[in-house]
Amino acid sequence: MTDTDRRRMLAGSVLDPAWVEAVRATAGPYLFVADAVLLYLEPDQVEQAITLIAANFPGSLLAFDTGGHVMAESVNRNDVMRDMQVRMTWVCEDPAALEHLGMRLLDSRIFAQPQPVLRARMPLRFRALSLLMGVLFRRRVRAYRLNLFRAQVGSGDG
Repeated sequence: MTDTDRRRMLAGSVLDPAWVEAVRATAGPYLFVADAVLLYLEPDQVEQAITLIAANFPGSLLAFDTGGHVMAESVNRNDVMRDMQVRMTWVCEDPAALEHLGMRLLDSRIFAQPQPVLRARMPLRFRALSLLMGVLFRRRVRAYRLNLFRAQVGSGDG
């Protein structure tokens, strides 16, 4: 992906605080996206990463996925994943439980629950399928979620 005046990519670990100053040197607003990243970290590393962002970028947005025990076990048994050395190790059944890390949960959805604006733009067959999946997976809503958080102002020493 190429850098633009609105997006800049930095190589490094989300766990290494060295990237914080490089990001702080640019004007906000900030949106941090961790897609299929946190799920593979240890629980204490996930807390470290979220706290690092919350403490240093109050008011920023953080989007990331969470998964429950059932999902992690299923993925780790998958033929492709079974042959790899990486495993899903962090499980989060309830994204709201992460708010103590200095982030406020703004939205959390399963794939079968797209935002109303997005659902309205979907072809009729996908809207219908989305509704059906929402009913079928209602009991498993904690399996895999897409979440949006906002860092609380004053949440850290930043």
